[in-house]
Amino acid sequence: MEINLVQQKVTFLDSEEYWNYCRKWIAYATRVAYRSENIGNTDEEKLVRDNNLFKRLLHPNDTAHPQHTSTFEHKTFGVEILTDRAIANEIIRHRHTAYTQESTRYVNMEKRGASFIIPNGLDDDQKELAKNSFGESYSNYLEMLAHGVTPQHARDLLPLGLATTMVMSTNITQWRSIFKLRCDGGAHPKVRSIMWTILSEFNKHLPSAFEDLYDKFVSENIPLCEFEYKTI
Repeated sequence: MEINLVQQKVTFLDSEEYWNYCRKWIAYATRVAYRSENIGNTDEEKLVRDNNLFKRLLHPNDTAHPQHTSTFEHKTFGVEILTDRAIANEIIRHRHTAYTQESTRYVNMEKRGASFIIPNGLDDDQKELAKNSFGESYSNYLEMLAHGVTPQHARDLLPLGLATTMVMSTNITQWRSIFKLRCDGGAHPKVRSIMWTILSEFNKHLPSAFEDLYDKFVSENIPLCEFEYKTI
């Protein structure tokens, strides 16, 4: 039986136009809170204004004015992640985040086919051992289906290395919290790679909200995982 081993992958779902719209929306909400004026006439001037505003909110100059991140909670940004079931279980622990994950109760892996995430840190012999283990588990799963067992019961035989696709979205405040935890050296290498990839791309769209975290972790040379942008 041929077992399909795949790499982790992040798919970005939000366009540059959406990022710009959200930046303007958050800046507007902030001006409502502070009764401040909409300074700037050109798009370039407004971009500078908004970026400076976000930096002041996230990094106030004095202790008398703490961080003000509530306005960053108005808009959400989403990604699609391909990883294994074990890492997905870690990611969904973060609250105030919306998740949709591929179901093993309703999806028949025989009809759709099963893939498994390539384990990290293994030599060729160890990878072959993992591949054989995946194959045995998948073979037993298929045998259960052949004997009339439903996918929701047969899935118990599938390993944590089973590939799964999930969509997650949350606001900037929560993304920052996730990046602080999951890009840290104490996080699992697989989840570090995923979150560093997301942080690196988010920083390109809105550096005023993410560049401090990007600068904190960039020197650690966390490997990027495969990624792409998709128009939905």
